[in-house]
Amino acid sequence: METYLAYSEVYKKTQRAYLRRTDFLRWSYVGDQIGSRGAILDVGVGAGQFVNLLSKVQPSFESITGLDLSPHSGFLDLSKSITMDYASVTDMPFKDGQFETVTCMEVIEHLGNQDMLVAIAELRRVTDSKLILTVPYCEKEPLPHFHKQRYTRRRLNKLFPNAEFTYFSSHKDMAWVMIEETY
Repeated sequence: METYLAYSEVYKKTQRAYLRRTDFLRWSYVGDQIGSRGAILDVGVGAGQFVNLLSKVQPSFESITGLDLSPHSGFLDLSKSITMDYASVTDMPFKDGQFETVTCMEVIEHLGNQDMLVAIAELRRVTDSKLILTVPYCEKEPLPHFHKQRYTRRRLNKLFPNAEFTYFSSHKDMAWVMIEETY
């Protein structure tokens, strides 16, 4: 909790809407699952909350790279050690197996069916050891206009047959699932 309080002070001053306590707890849990100190890629960086958390809490990664479709107007690089690239998750400019760990949180639910499948293949391609994704779980229908995918246990098992799943609940009856594949 101390880390959250210190970290949130920076965001409160400039990007108040980008750091909710429930999101921080989920990101912290995902960060704890990484475990290694190799090269890490975070896809869908947004305002930089998760990559900044990684650089503050676990500063000994070989490298931290962020990928997003375009620069986020509220992006904060608090560490100055994050390398940013801008490209689509469906066509990433990285070598096969370039990153020991790849994270992708709250991204693939925004993609159409074909793009989602291509994105999952790309995420697996650039991952050497561990892929961690989070998505909304059993979202109420109708889906919000910005979500194009709904994930149920059956669908997750089909898309990620060799993965382990961790389920989270959050505010306003929102549930999330962490999908973890190891290679």
